Amino acid sequence: MKKTLIALTCGLALALSASSAQALTIGDADPRYLGEIDPAVPSDPANEVDYINKLISMLVSTSETTALVSPPQPDTFTRSDNQCAGAGGGSTIDACPAAVLGGADTNNEPLGSVDVTGWTWLYVKYGGDAHVWYVGDLTGVQAVPLNNGPGGTGGQGQSHYALYNPSTVQVPDGGATLGLLGLGMLGLGYLRRRKQ
Repeated sequence: MKKTLIALTCGLALALSASSAQALTIGDADPRYLGEIDPAVPSDPANEVDYINKLISMLVSTSETTALVSPPQPDTFTRSDNQCAGAGGGSTIDACPAAVLGGADTNNEPLGSVDVTGWTWLYVKYGGDAHVWYVGDLTGVQAVPLNNGPGGTGGQGQSHYALYNPSTVQVPDGGATLGLLGLGMLGLGYLRRRKQ
């Protein structure tokens, strides 16, 4: 009976300590969502960095049409209502560090999930627009909408994605290590009792 109780307790501790993946969504409801660029053409790494930095420089909940690329191609930039933590906001976007070209993981084929470990920005290009998320506080594989329609369905499909800025943010463990330490201590305690 005791062994069963210990096994159940350990299993529950592991289940509660496991971290789960979070699906990124398009729109202001996702606290990591930075905004949209329409049409985001051309979409090469240097332009993508400029697009991300333009969104970062904008006031929240604003829209602006401007030409950043040469030859002049007007793009409409729509900034989400998620504020950067460093700018007095309370979202998970951590101080909106500027995107940089060096160290980018670019021109990747479309995927419904992306390993964002060690990166700060995720840029996803769809047929007629692009969307940007802050991923500096995430690790592991995250679900990414395959389409730019409501709920990630309908609309236009993913063209490619790119990751920018190797992250310097240290992400907490999520409890797995603490759970394993607890299990080890329970096991040692059980063995000691058995010896006596």
